[in-house]
Amino acid sequence: MSRDSAQRAVRANPWLTVVLAAAALLLFYRIWKFAPYQTIPDEAVSTTLPFTIAEEPYGLTVFLKGGNFHIWLLTVVYLPVIALAGVYLLATGQLQEILDALSRVAGADAGNQWVVANQQVLDIYHLIMVTGRFVSAAAGLLTVLGVALLGRRIAGRPAGVLAAATLSVSLGFVLTAKFATEDVVLACVTVWTMLVLARYHDTGEDSLLLLGAAMTGVAISTKLTAGILGFVVAVLAFQRFELRELPTWGAVRALARYPVLAAATYIGTTPSLLVYPDRYVAEISRYFTTKSGGSTFYIAQEPGWIAHAGHLVTALGVPLFAFALVATAGVTALAATGRIDSFAWYVLGFSLAFYLFDSFTASSQYNRILLIVPFLAVFVGIAAAWAVDADRPRELRTVAQASLAVILVLSLVYTASGAAVWSSSRAEATEWTSEHFDDSTNVTTLGKVVYLPAFPNETNVTRATIDPLYDGHSDARKERVLRRVHCHRTDYLVLSSYHYERYFEDPSLSPNRTALYRSLFDGEEGYRVVADFGPENPNLQRDASANLDRALQLQPPSRNTNNPRIVVMEPTVPPGQGVNCEATAEN
Repeated sequence: MSRDSAQRAVRANPWLTVVLAAAALLLFYRIWKFAPYQTIPDEAVSTTLPFTIAEEPYGLTVFLKGGNFHIWLLTVVYLPVIALAGVYLLATGQLQEILDALSRVAGADAGNQWVVANQQVLDIYHLIMVTGRFVSAAAGLLTVLGVALLGRRIAGRPAGVLAAATLSVSLGFVLTAKFATEDVVLACVTVWTMLVLARYHDTGEDSLLLLGAAMTGVAISTKLTAGILGFVVAVLAFQRFELRELPTWGAVRALARYPVLAAATYIGTTPSLLVYPDRYVAEISRYFTTKSGGSTFYIAQEPGWIAHAGHLVTALGVPLFAFALVATAGVTALAATGRIDSFAWYVLGFSLAFYLFDSFTASSQYNRILLIVPFLAVFVGIAAAWAVDADRPRELRTVAQASLAVILVLSLVYTASGAAVWSSSRAEATEWTSEHFDDSTNVTTLGKVVYLPAFPNETNVTRATIDPLYDGHSDARKERVLRRVHCHRTDYLVLSSYHYERYFEDPSLSPNRTALYRSLFDGEEGYRVVADFGPENPNLQRDASANLDRALQLQPPSRNTNNPRIVVMEPTVPPGQGVNCEATAEN
């Protein structure tokens, strides 16, 4: 787009321009705020997988979420960034030193990479991580634009602007876009695929439906859950023929092109599928099976459709969630009475089918249901635009305008507050540890490094990951560290709610771990809290009622804001003593 055409587009769409500018501010705000202790596991994995391309002769052999499009996308974006960084390091004579440091990091044990990494390596990782986050935030902004165009396509320009505004103030969408994961990229590809299919619905041009099929394959390669999009393509494809034509060779050959093209783009972006099909099957099976104790991490303790309702409450906030339900019913009524374009049925059908299908898989996770949030925003935009139209009765317009204004303002407050505290607790805890810990301080942690604050380099830190699903350390090491805790042979004990809350949620996962954490917080183990950071009630429960309670208070969910509670404890009894000092730690 030329500068002149861009200026004309801005002048022709002033309200949409304002919405896009506000969305950009919310989406990109603080994505550069980074430290190793402020990542999440999915983000750390996503940003480093592009570097595995050179590890095996067949390229990528890890099937993240059932496909590799996001990994290839990051690879393409990384190349110029790394090239420029390499030229700078070469010109300043730092390249060999960096390569040596990276070699040390690559050879370090899991969890110890940051210990051996120097500041130059951390700066490079910072650059890579922020680049990945930029891709996600940019995809979020493109999704807002796509939602505006889809709303406009179905019900006119006001519907498009209101749909874009709705998505821009959807907390879950904005916060997820701040992480370098595939979820918002998937939403972007899906929305723009729907736009291509809408264009086909208008013109009937076969090339557009073929393009929609190809984009469907890319969406599925981004994340397997987009497979429902294939049914939209299938319905549109079958409508090209009358029922009597379907058994003919010409119809079969024509219809076969669409799944073949989708499969081609899928395999083209996930080529190692042909080399290691066993790994592919293992990855796909994760969506339908759960390992022991996985309920605390992946499976809600309630029916999936209820769990996802709770997830949508946290993603939208209670006022906007309630309005989205009313709006969805309203759009259904408008489509049924022919007051809006009939393509609305495809968007409604996709959203309902996706919600029902994902409710019955083995993983009722928040980020899985995020895909329909942009489409709920479209429904809100359509229903709101209809209600405030000048053709409506004055009383209806007055009520609708006031309600819409209140809902959008409350949602903006909800989203802005979440963006403001995004990833703050570990940063605050790190500042505290840098002030209070020195080379004579002995610290013990129980849990993954990624969920804990950083400590001064000279501090003596003893770590153990005692999580049954993520045991990065041997049983002997875990037992040795737990005995250290029981016997108070440490100056400080640092815990994260991302660990202890899991055992409180599901005590059956590990009764001994649950008992340990409860005794620590009850003071029975001989420790007291000297500092804590983040929400007092981290509210990590996955049940819908807990999500509703927090959303009613306009409190952003800590799990989604990557903002756990960090607790620093110190012993209240001398080293070598304690009621459980002689107890044998659980393996």
